[in-house]
Amino acid sequence: MNDLIKKGVILAAGRGSRAFPLTTFYPKPLLPILNKPVIEYQIEAMKDAGIEEIFIVIGYLGTKIRDYFGSGKKKGVKIRYVTDLRPEGIASSLLATKNLIDEPFVVFLGDIFAEKLNLKPALLQFARKRAQG
Repeated sequence: MNDLIKKGVILAAGRGSRAFPLTTFYPKPLLPILNKPVIEYQIEAMKDAGIEEIFIVIGYLGTKIRDYFGSGKKKGVKIRYVTDLRPEGIASSLLATKNLIDEPFVVFLGDIFAEKLNLKPALLQFARKRAQG
């Protein structure tokens, strides 16, 4: 299905200050929607699209994300954690993965919810365009 993109990044290092006080004890990506953390929908969408390895950039209360998902084995993916203790926005957190990924990858913002994420059409279009040169 997806022979080209095998890695994904989820940016989940921010403080979630706009969701305060909900984010006092839990990072925003772990807040539940329909009885499941927001970030879990993203992990499932990546897995469904054929992505095998996911890098989650964590910061504020990031150990709670690591404790919840662990290695990713239960979700059928490999999860690696990258720490950004001083997140200054999307670019700064993405930069934390610079030396770990040297191929095309998908990026999600860890606090964005979409119930029916389907990456397959976009990844297939990307593969077609890349094959054309």
